[in-house]
Amino acid sequence: MTPSLHLIALGLRSFGRRVWEPRRGRALQLAVGLCVLSLFLGGGYLLFLRVFTYLGGLESIGRPLLFRLLMSSFLTFSLMLFLSNLVTSLSTLYQSPEIEYLLSTPIPVAELFRYRFYQNLFFSTWATMLLGLPLVLALNHALRAGPWHLLLSLALLVPFVLIPAFLAVLALMAAVRLFPGLTLRQLLSGLLAAMALASGAFFLLGRPGGIWSAAGCWPSPRPSAARCASGSPAATTSPPSPRGSAPAHGGPSAASTAGGRSTGPSRWRARTWCCSCATPPSGPRA
Repeated sequence: MTPSLHLIALGLRSFGRRVWEPRRGRALQLAVGLCVLSLFLGGGYLLFLRVFTYLGGLESIGRPLLFRLLMSSFLTFSLMLFLSNLVTSLSTLYQSPEIEYLLSTPIPVAELFRYRFYQNLFFSTWATMLLGLPLVLALNHALRAGPWHLLLSLALLVPFVLIPAFLAVLALMAAVRLFPGLTLRQLLSGLLAAMALASGAFFLLGRPGGIWSAAGCWPSPRPSAARCASGSPAATTSPPSPRGSAPAHGGPSAASTAGGRSTGPSRWRARTWCCSCATPPSGPRA
């Protein structure tokens, strides 16, 4: 057994002794804890199952909407895991009082790093694992998936929580390398500034047309490149019927419009927009 795993085993044994230590009120504490945990897992499972069953029952849009909701939810969980591991890693790996004591022991530095990383991983991801367990169970029940699909989904929760943890630790190590005196307040300030910039960039660029559409400099909808290459106009209004002639559908003549004003060929103007410059074509007007 490696030193890091030995330290983890010692910590688990110490935690077990504290939990099962016979003292007054210990049985009541364990009963309340198990009751709260059961209510959380059972209530989460029923809630997710009802939502997934309702979305799956919608015709033609149920399953696409369900999978889109799942993608957005797991993306949000990944971002929360990354931020959680980034914040807790600073105190766990660099600013904890236990670090000085562990460095004074004959344990190799690499083993100490693994031990503290596993510890930080557990404290940062245990809530997400508890939330992901009823979600995965309810999703498999709503989709009527088999047991192999359920086992695969539960196994994929492990890399789902490991990848943000590794990325957060790598980002923190790079930040500490660049700024040796990094504190928790500075780290939180940098995270808030980065989130504000990312939100602004999303609202500016995360829409059709990007920043040009946001500034009002680009016509919407944008003409397709195929139509522009063929030389065909993007949008052309057809001229009305000549004065005095009835339309093909049998409605009123083009000469009579709202208010009794004449709208013959002399008043008609073809609005043909060019795909490349978005300006009206040059030439004589009727």
